[in-house]
Amino acid sequence: MISEAPLRTVVPHVILLEKMLVDLSSDKMISTTYSKAEFPDAIEQAQSQYLIDEVRMLRYTRRRNRGEVLKSILKAARQIMLLHEKAVS
Repeated sequence: MISEAPLRTVVPHVILLEKMLVDLSSDKMISTTYSKAEFPDAIEQAQSQYLIDEVRMLRYTRRRNRGEVLKSILKAARQIMLLHEKAVS
């Protein structure tokens, strides 16, 4: 079996923010707790507080067959960030 699962034995397993954001957008059980319209804002807030590796996140979405969906969400989040920057300046 070939897997991309982490092979750590010393350090406890850590869930990456990128994986959590992808799971929020793709897991049916989780996504029922919020509106899809809120997701771009959630990504924008995460990007304003943390460094998010978009390449890693997009790679994970492709593994979950959600690549195009997340690309459109990221595009919407960037538009929110641009609007926020214009309002502040």
